[in-house]
Amino acid sequence: MRVAVPPELSAWIAARIASYPAEATEPYHHWEAAAVGEFAALPLIRHWFETFGLRADGEVVRWSTDGDAPYPGTQPVEGRCDWLSALVEGARRWPELAALLPARPPAAVACRCVGHPAFEPGKFLCPECCGLRWVAADAEPVAAADGRA
Repeated sequence: MRVAVPPELSAWIAARIASYPAEATEPYHHWEAAAVGEFAALPLIRHWFETFGLRADGEVVRWSTDGDAPYPGTQPVEGRCDWLSALVEGARRWPELAALLPARPPAAVACRCVGHPAFEPGKFLCPECCGLRWVAADAEPVAAADGRA
């Protein structure tokens, strides 16, 4: 997926990528710095076996970080909830990225995940709102694994 990135924000993303090792504040930032440089992508969200990142041109990509079946290079992030939740998480660390998130429509309603402790920021990602904490008023709920909506 590629999101539209204004030129000023693109330059800001490129600068964060270039200075990632120097701006590291956590041990894992140092560990991932080589991949950030190699793949030219600002890490947005880390999963067990992959990291999702944003390139200065707006492309959202993933790369293998661990696991039994690592893959070389990067792969595109295509699923809406995958790339959107990555942007939401990235905007928590870098508020400048909030400009890439969809605007909340006037008729939107709070997602049913709001207030549920499992879906607090930094925990599990809601498959309905993708972390935005709102949904369109006419959105169909995602069915739970047990068939309940």
